[in-house]
Amino acid sequence: PPRSTLFPYTTLFRSVVGLADGVIARFTEGDGHDELLARAWAEKAEASYKLGESGQGAGHAEHALELLGDRAGSSTVEAARVQASNLLGSVRIFEARYDEATALFEANLEIARRWGWEVEAATATLNLGVVQMQRGRYDDARALIERALSEARYATDIIRAHCHVNLAVIAQYEQDYESALRNYLEALRVSRQTEKIGRAHV
Repeated sequence: PPRSTLFPYTTLFRSVVGLADGVIARFTEGDGHDELLARAWAEKAEASYKLGESGQGAGHAEHALELLGDRAGSSTVEAARVQASNLLGSVRIFEARYDEATALFEANLEIARRWGWEVEAATATLNLGVVQMQRGRYDDARALIERALSEARYATDIIRAHCHVNLAVIAQYEQDYESALRNYLEALRVSRQTEKIGRAHV
């Protein structure tokens, strides 16, 4: 975000961490509130990650997934699982642990499609494309990101912007500078539109 908005977002993320800590302190694991605790750990993981604390965020996400285990059922459970897995998968990309990242995003895509969550499905597909891009498999990456862009048409502008940025990066790697410029400009256009309606965060 622009520099003028950095402080409000930092304050927001720290507030999320504080609220999550309050929930975690209030309830005991194993007393019937593990789903709520998992959601709190997942929220804390994402906020920590956005504050630049990726290691702590990954640890919080892992704990959320441990609490959820193999249980299935409510949308709340699956939403917490998707949130934690998305965060953990993003960290695994940075760590070049691509097989682990792929498994997390593929599981998210399956959950999102089962529940009809278009935003989460587009995010998972985009992230799978990013994994392929990091592996140097540009054709596979482009196909996945273009699929995510199609799915994101009915999701959020910020996801579409991320898609165009990654397509631009691939084009640069391939020295297709015309395509790179076109996608960067489209990402900028979409981002400006997002600023008008309020910035969203993946």
